[in-house]
Amino acid sequence: MEVNKNENHFLTIVKSFESNQSYKLNEPDYIRLSEYYRDNDQYDQADSVLQQAIKFYPYSSQVYFKQAELLFAKRKLDAALDALETAGVYGPNDLDTILLKADILNEKGENHEALELLEAVPTTNEKDLSDILLYKAMIYEKLNELDEMFESTKLSLLANPHNEEALEHIWWCVELTGRYEESVELHLQLLERRTYSYLSWYNLGYAYYNLDNFEDAAEALEYATIINKDFQDGFLMGGEAYMRIEEYSKALDLYSEMLVNNHDKSDIYTKMGICHFHNGQTTMAFNHFKKAVRLNPKNAMAHYHIGEYYCQKNYLQKAINAYLQAMQIEDRNEVFYAAIAEVFEKQGNYDKALPFYQQAADIAADIPDYWIMLAVFYMNQEIYDEALKVIEESKTCTSGVGISLCEIVCLYKLNDRIGAEYLLRKFNLVHHEHAEMLFDFGPDLYHDFNIRSIITAFNPN
Repeated sequence: MEVNKNENHFLTIVKSFESNQSYKLNEPDYIRLSEYYRDNDQYDQADSVLQQAIKFYPYSSQVYFKQAELLFAKRKLDAALDALETAGVYGPNDLDTILLKADILNEKGENHEALELLEAVPTTNEKDLSDILLYKAMIYEKLNELDEMFESTKLSLLANPHNEEALEHIWWCVELTGRYEESVELHLQLLERRTYSYLSWYNLGYAYYNLDNFEDAAEALEYATIINKDFQDGFLMGGEAYMRIEEYSKALDLYSEMLVNNHDKSDIYTKMGICHFHNGQTTMAFNHFKKAVRLNPKNAMAHYHIGEYYCQKNYLQKAINAYLQAMQIEDRNEVFYAAIAEVFEKQGNYDKALPFYQQAADIAADIPDYWIMLAVFYMNQEIYDEALKVIEESKTCTSGVGISLCEIVCLYKLNDRIGAEYLLRKFNLVHHEHAEMLFDFGPDLYHDFNIRSIITAFNPN
């Protein structure tokens, strides 16, 4: 009841100001009104509010501080510093003022001056220390000193695990530095001190996910969603983690909850469709993909998965049409090109398949899978010299076990047995545990005594 009363009071203030800007308000009302306009990106209105506030309250440090914040938001950095200077004349030079000044100096490129300013601040409590360390981290980021940025943000959180801004920033620090193992250790510490922090659980899950520990990631991310039912990123990544460990029913549970609050329902229906597809519920999956397309006709992934459904049902022309629709929306997605190439190859339309395989490899030149698909396309037709050219070209962009094995098979098929056996011995020195995969690319090599001998010599099992 009190909240509604306060809200009605504020709406009255807004109407009063907008109808008569000469009307005098209380100083706190000016402050709140300026914040309201600034937060809604109505900078001119916010400026009008503060100009009137200065007229009626010319000695208010708080009004000048808010003016400095607004000028900073408008990227008028020198004017913002001037306003802060005036605020300091009429009031105490408190921590908020120092932090804002450091932020402005940092934005001006005066990074070391900003650091010196923060290092000179005496701290009497952990909350202030945490804020100062976080601002230092942001300066280190500007200086591209990423390890220092991570360490400073980490210390900020250890000083105050309740610092939500630092919890959001540590995610970015970990993303930039790749220090996922340290992030796990840090967030486990933080959760011992503050168990019900949804951001700590999310950051922990994110770190586990990037360490390919999808099981622990899913568990941590689900805790984040239990604590904060409105935390969409937690639901989204939790669903992805469950999908990675093939727990599709659990992923579906998370995605179903997302439908209540999520604005992009088309994307959620697509993910739910993928889960149903993997659970063998292909009709339900298809219905979800169609619903996703109805909600958003430009949902390329939904069109693609409709193609996958048709392909599984052997409705190949319908599959091609769906893939083409996906490609019209995203014309640089290698997955779509590879999918349509495979369908054309399945139909025996090799001339049509080839350019799509080539395009997939061109788009994702650093991913070996698409080069391998192109090479295998030629190998399936026994055009081994062309396959070998593909392999040679791929080596300028990427590498991988599959590429090496394709090369061995091509040399063997082109009667270069010495070259093939040499490369196989070389391959076995590093990747002997994958040597049996050779027969996936060239099944008839299994019956070659020399090839079998080389593999068993390195791998007796």
